[in-house]
Amino acid sequence: MGCAKAVDGLGDALRAPMQTHCLSLAIARCEGSESGPAQACFNDLTMVMQRYAELLEPLLDKAAVQRGASNTLCIARYSEDTNLARCVLVAEFGHLRELFDGARSAGVSLP
Repeated sequence: MGCAKAVDGLGDALRAPMQTHCLSLAIARCEGSESGPAQACFNDLTMVMQRYAELLEPLLDKAAVQRGASNTLCIARYSEDTNLARCVLVAEFGHLRELFDGARSAGVSLP
């Protein structure tokens, strides 16, 4: 979360690539984790992002808060737990990026 929040203030040309880099670092960290399985790490990161989204969503217009069908697509596509957890993590990060964009457009400070 700290990485994604830190790069949100960058200009348009840098923000998206740096947000993607933040996600890539998190995935690499989970996949190289010696403390436990990658799936558990992905699930933990997803939960952190969901909690943060829950803090941000009430501050935004309902149109900026709409969730896509990404999680449903992940479930339909992956049967292996680790790949499913990775897909859901990426989908949640996408939702969070949309919330950041909505906050920026509305002039709302990130919590």
